[in-house]
Amino acid sequence: MHLVKGTIAFEENSKVTFKMIPITKDCPYLEAIYHPVYHGLGVVGKFKKKEPVMMPILDKWGQQTIKDGKVLQDRRMIDSWHEYLLMTKEEVTDFIKMFADNADTFDYQQFFPTESQESKPVVTEMKATVTQKETAEVN
Repeated sequence: MHLVKGTIAFEENSKVTFKMIPITKDCPYLEAIYHPVYHGLGVVGKFKKKEPVMMPILDKWGQQTIKDGKVLQDRRMIDSWHEYLLMTKEEVTDFIKMFADNADTFDYQQFFPTESQESKPVVTEMKATVTQKETAEVN
């Protein structure tokens, strides 16, 4: 894989980041993108999996079907790429050193947060949100 600069959309803004792109056909990953806010590397693998998703039900004209003010949905199985999240600086650095051909010349460290910029991992924030919703539903 090859390290390149890129951008990622976040809350109506674009942030500068780095990406990794495959340079050979036998590379096991399609891409990797570093999230500059959550400080994690999202890696997309080559292999697909079946995943359930809720999709809107469409009428014969392709418009969403609405009943009692709500969009009707149907559960479907779709093909999705395997995704991996590397959430620590050490994991990200190790992955880059293993797979990037230009790890020694590309300054990916500039995108890592300083100690004052450290934020909670996205997984922790997601757990807190789920816990708050469950508590609200119980009360």
